[in-house]
Amino acid sequence: MNEMLKIVDGQLGAAVLFSAFDLHHGTVPVANGLFSDSGPGEVAFPPLVVVDSGGYETQTEWESGFVPLAEPVPRRYDYEDYAGVIKRLRQRPGLLVVSYDGPDQPAASYEHQIAAAFTSDASDLAWNVLLKPPTGRTHAWKELAPVVGGLTTATVVGVTVPELGDSLVDRLMALWQLRELLDGAGITAPIHVFGCLDPLLTPLYFAFGGELFDGLSWLRYAYHGGMSVHMDQAALLDDQLDQNPAYLRAYRLLANLQYLEESQAKMRMYAASPESDFELFGEHSVAMRAVYEQVQTRIRQRGN
Repeated sequence: MNEMLKIVDGQLGAAVLFSAFDLHHGTVPVANGLFSDSGPGEVAFPPLVVVDSGGYETQTEWESGFVPLAEPVPRRYDYEDYAGVIKRLRQRPGLLVVSYDGPDQPAASYEHQIAAAFTSDASDLAWNVLLKPPTGRTHAWKELAPVVGGLTTATVVGVTVPELGDSLVDRLMALWQLRELLDGAGITAPIHVFGCLDPLLTPLYFAFGGELFDGLSWLRYAYHGGMSVHMDQAALLDDQLDQNPAYLRAYRLLANLQYLEESQAKMRMYAASPESDFELFGEHSVAMRAVYEQVQTRIRQRGN
């Protein structure tokens, strides 16, 4: 990761996300410039820097699409480690901190989660309040409704893809319901969808209320033809099989970042369009439109 960030230095666009887990264990030295007790960093940070809680790295199940060669060596990490990282952060414009969601934190009510995010020793920071299901595997927003006003001071409200629902349609529907709930309470904070950075899926999450997205696909895959494919497949399609592997790696990272910049521009055009024009997103617009219509049908049925 450290070398990858050096390759894309100055090309990260508007935002970057670092994990407090990695910051604690020192696995990304180029990010040390975020700490008040360190010198300048080795890379230029973009305007928005998100410090994630580190819960992802401690999970016991792998995300869809990631097949590791071997199980990583587990490293100790808990709330005290997270809090230590947050206390060391250098105050800077555009710093956004995600509330803690590690495995040592038991399931809690939405009210408790919201209160905990704003009662830390660094309550003056901009907070991304990551909501977790109080019970079960997925969210039930009826439990959030009575206390949603507590999110008024949140800079961002976060959710993870798997906890929105079991299917893509379920997840999009849940995301739309959350946006409706926030809007109804006069809360304008954007929703951050964790684990959704994909040429095919991100526009759909955007269409139903997501505004911030992150994920590791840009580091693991190649964006090609409106999809995430294996980097070797992209090299074949681009007639680059005889290229040096290090060059191909660097080329693909930069190409992926350019693809994301273009996707962001397309989403802005989509938002400004009077109709939901998925043709903006290219080859797979028909399939995307079909999913969109399925969710819209559910929304209409819900209103009847």
